[in-house]
Amino acid sequence: MLDFIFNHKRGLTTFVLLIVSVMLIGLTETKVGISAGKIGFSIIYPFQYIFNSTGKGINGVVNAVAERNKLEQQLNLAMIELEQYRKMLIDFNVIIKENSDLRNTLELRDSFNYKSLTAQIIGRDPVNMFDYLVIDKGSNHGIKENMAVISYKNGRKALVGKVFAVTPFASKVMTLKNPDLQVGVVIDYNGTHCVIQGQRTADQNVRLLYVPKEFSLEEGISPLVYTSGDSFFYSKGIEIGTISEIVPSKRFEIYNEAKVTMSEDYSKLEYVLVLMLDVDKDNFKSLENPF
Repeated sequence: MLDFIFNHKRGLTTFVLLIVSVMLIGLTETKVGISAGKIGFSIIYPFQYIFNSTGKGINGVVNAVAERNKLEQQLNLAMIELEQYRKMLIDFNVIIKENSDLRNTLELRDSFNYKSLTAQIIGRDPVNMFDYLVIDKGSNHGIKENMAVISYKNGRKALVGKVFAVTPFASKVMTLKNPDLQVGVVIDYNGTHCVIQGQRTADQNVRLLYVPKEFSLEEGISPLVYTSGDSFFYSKGIEIGTISEIVPSKRFEIYNEAKVTMSEDYSKLEYVLVLMLDVDKDNFKSLENPF
């Protein structure tokens, strides 16, 4: 008997536990029902939790995408507004510069002892950009051919050229870059009188003719060249530019030539002054080309 129990102890133990369980079910029916409900809830809860968490995660992703799109729209609007402000700032700076140029030109006009007229550049030569300039004043404003045209830069006046042709409401100005224009000048370094001739090049250089052979440049010094006053049209002391290099003359063996960098940059020029000197063009008697 004992051997039977020992050999079948697992089965007997299971049978005893089964009988005890049935007895407990019969005695505590309500409690067992509650425990079964709890057991069912315990089984279902993990799936419910996973489902709810997944739903919340998906909802969070959708909200994040919507928020990102909203932020991108706001950023695009901000970039558009920034670009508009940048353009406004550029336009504002251009207006400030134009007003400053005009104010300087007007101040220079008021400082002259003779009559002058402020004019704005409205056109340039389409073939040779800086050979000719067109200004917005003409014969109806008193402008005549051969009147000198100057600019104002850093507190100093610089020669631009002369009036070449006139219409009632506009005039054409021949500039220093035009090879047909020659002007009597003087070197402030030693008072040497020479002649400036236009040069059709891409830089700001013009030619200085009839430079004496003995004239030389000292290191670190760039002599200033200005109008000599040997003309009815150009008063003395109007800047031309500075000498940058001495070269042998191709025309005359007894002279040298020089490169002169003009004081005025025509590409940035907006306003000029026309010197209203009452000289008839038929009485032209300048000393601009005495040789």
